Amino acid sequence: MKKTFLYFIAAFLCINAPIYAQENTKKQKVQIISENFLAENKIPGMAISISINNKLFFSEGFGYSNLKTKEKVKPNLTKFRIASISKTLTAVALAKLVDDKKIDFDASLYTYLPNYPKKNMILP
Repeated sequence: MKKTFLYFIAAFLCINAPIYAQENTKKQKVQIISENFLAENKIPGMAISISINNKLFFSEGFGYSNLKTKEKVKPNLTKFRIASISKTLTAVALAKLVDDKKIDFDASLYTYLPNYPKKNMILP
């Protein structure tokens, strides 16, 4: 029984070894690019998480979240100040929605938010 199980595991690993090797190579590339980016731009710390087909492929912290205490970045715990980058992300998201024809800037707001309160307009 143990031999059969070991043969099964060995066969599974041999069949799937190229897949695991390819994933590890991709993860190593992400690590190298991230570490170089951190060093070149003199960034104290950053976190990167990559999802492929709704499955977490890579998640790692680089550098420090606190330089004084040398606390390392933890992708699931470290909070970053995003400052004005949210404006850019919002613009990109809206551009994608326009490209996908899911939103039309010329349409009324009420097309997308029908229950939004209407103002009483006093016209002259």
